[in-house]
Amino acid sequence: MAVTLSSGFRIPAIGLGLWRVEKQEMRDLIINSIKIGYRHFDCAADYLNEAEVGKALAEALQTRLVKREELFITTKLWNSDHGHVAEACKDSLKKLQLDYLDLYLIHFPIATKHTGVGKSSSALDDEGVLEIDTTITLETTWRAMEDLVSMGLVRSIGISNYDIFLTRDCLAYSKVKPAVNQIETHPYFQRDSLVKFCQKHGICVTAHTPLGGAAANAEWFGSVSCLEDPVLKGLAEKYKKTVAQVVLRWGIQRNTVVIPKSSKVERLKENFQVFDFELAEEDVALIKSIDRANRIRETARLHYAIEQWISGTTNRKYNAIVRPDLRAFAFSRTERTRLRRSVGLIRDAVIAGTDIAVFLERPLRRNKLAQQHSDIYLEKWLMP
Repeated sequence: MAVTLSSGFRIPAIGLGLWRVEKQEMRDLIINSIKIGYRHFDCAADYLNEAEVGKALAEALQTRLVKREELFITTKLWNSDHGHVAEACKDSLKKLQLDYLDLYLIHFPIATKHTGVGKSSSALDDEGVLEIDTTITLETTWRAMEDLVSMGLVRSIGISNYDIFLTRDCLAYSKVKPAVNQIETHPYFQRDSLVKFCQKHGICVTAHTPLGGAAANAEWFGSVSCLEDPVLKGLAEKYKKTVAQVVLRWGIQRNTVVIPKSSKVERLKENFQVFDFELAEEDVALIKSIDRANRIRETARLHYAIEQWISGTTNRKYNAIVRPDLRAFAFSRTERTRLRRSVGLIRDAVIAGTDIAVFLERPLRRNKLAQQHSDIYLEKWLMP
């Protein structure tokens, strides 16, 4: 099963993510995966294992375990190489021992100080703050990505970890439209609006972390795995499948591409066996109801609120963010609670801003905050 990209090429609906795969495990993982049926492998310069992937792929090709045209290989441009796109792409190709990439993605929408092609370290200043390169725009990076297509180095290009605003901008300035947006999405962080926005504009969504992070992310980030959700467990029992298989099948039925990660042969087989059943519409709706808007690696409330508002499906109240450790607040038109009543602080201890882009209502007049002035007044929207 595959999805046709806007570039005309087809991407397998399920792939294998290679993040955090140990170098010594890579050869057996790739060979075993190909034998199981995997043809789609998701790499990145930042994973620091492209060379090991390349050795394994070379062996698979030389032994005729698989043909190159049967494979779909993705890798990604690291943040510090935005000003060196062609060089970075060629470096990845050399390590992967390939003549072309099936898909090349901008890993994150940020350019940082260049630290050398092939190096994924992030430059920090004397105070330990990330050195962001403010001379390189995302449009400039995209133009260089488009050149890779003309040069025959890549077949399709795309973006990764882009929200609606950045995706919309990319559509506006691109000559070659992004074929893919790879984002985090799973039952606890469904991002239905962003998914639908991309699909409406011909961008295939690839779901990284499609199982919600599972045990590894629970250990690393303290996140709650959706694989323990009672609703999903009930559906797994109903379909006589594992919870992971139900979640992956749900992702595929959303017309997204899923790239789960595992190094265990049994789990690799399990994750690939998702094409012999289909979730009923009522069960898809049931999974929709368990969305928690929880991103595994960072708070997602604000971006989620934007996505929901744009699609007209907002069903939660994101009028104000109030945390005990903060003294800065943004209020929307519908937030009627006065500052002095809700915060209990003297005026000089509070920064009150209105019309901030991530909050969703129309402009405030200062008297609605019961204040003589706003400390910050910002341009509201990031898009026309």
